[in-house]
Amino acid sequence: MKWDTTVAASAQSYANRCPTGHSGTGGVGENLYWYWTSGSLGDLNQYGAAASAAWEKEFQDYGWSSNLLTMDLFNTGIGHATQMAWAKSNLIGCGVKDCGRDTNGLNKVTVVCQYKPQGNYLNQYIYLSGQTCSACPSGYSCERISLKPEGFDFNRLSNMHTTTIFLLATLQLGVYAQFKSSTQQFIVDIHNTLRSKIAKGTYVAQETTKPAGTNLLKMKWDTTLATSAQTYANTCPTGHSNLAGTGENLYWRWSSLPFSGLDVYGGAAAVAWEQEFQTDGWTSNAFTQALFDTGIGHATQMAWASTGLIGCGVKNCGVDATKNNYNKVTVVCHYKSIGNVLGQDIYKSGTTCSVCPTGTTCETATGLCV
Repeated sequence: MKWDTTVAASAQSYANRCPTGHSGTGGVGENLYWYWTSGSLGDLNQYGAAASAAWEKEFQDYGWSSNLLTMDLFNTGIGHATQMAWAKSNLIGCGVKDCGRDTNGLNKVTVVCQYKPQGNYLNQYIYLSGQTCSACPSGYSCERISLKPEGFDFNRLSNMHTTTIFLLATLQLGVYAQFKSSTQQFIVDIHNTLRSKIAKGTYVAQETTKPAGTNLLKMKWDTTLATSAQTYANTCPTGHSNLAGTGENLYWRWSSLPFSGLDVYGGAAAVAWEQEFQTDGWTSNAFTQALFDTGIGHATQMAWASTGLIGCGVKNCGVDATKNNYNKVTVVCHYKSIGNVLGQDIYKSGTTCSVCPTGTTCETATGLCV
């Protein structure tokens, strides 16, 4: 690795904001470190090395069972260390900021390190095993010397750990969505189960059976939408993206405990959205502002007849200072064609899949157009 002044300027700019989560900067790996103390912070330069030592220590604390980065491996808590070790990452730049006293009266410092090329891609190898530097990329040669950090007393780290340290690593997904393929299918199945019941005239919303539908498409997972949704989820949003031509459902979950895995929240989000029909009813197929204001907007997007594609992303957003420092997870699902268009029908009632769109046919088993 080499120090890069452009990457360092980006990292310092973000550190200056005293962030509580990741920047979501495209194409950049990112490690974050926070340190609190009731005493003086002293020289800020010491915290760069302290952060690096703490990140590497994840391998000692949690192990390193595979060179293939999977969601299960990332969730063991070694994401900072794997970014440090990522073979293709060769540029680094860091920033540090004294963020003053927090709401608990403790002095806080923030360290941000950014990396290029980014690491922590799901289903890619952290490095390739074999003879030492026998497969260096084109333009590189093997350097056969030992490296030892200088200028930092690593024995101090044990003392620093007696106060509070918090770490957050990015999982850079590129074209990969965080949800496993089985979870992707589960999310699609929840949507299609709802849509099939509507199409067949068996869906009951708050004790009212909805009429059968003539034109509901069967949904499919779309990788482009999944990438779009994941990119937005990575920003840990607090509201909609307003992405043109794209439907969007958002879901947040908070917990006082760390999240041990994220896949469960894909299904949880879809179930919660569908439950709006049960808690708030569904009085009309005509989508009006009044209907939307009853609080069923997520469910109507799930049921929107002409929406045939879905892709979702999920993000562990770490500690949320606005929610009593609970851990927060965000789920984003994107849809095409966009639903929830004012003045249009959610679906057309009539004989099951009797008016399938051009190019589709009726799937008798589901009553959906495929």
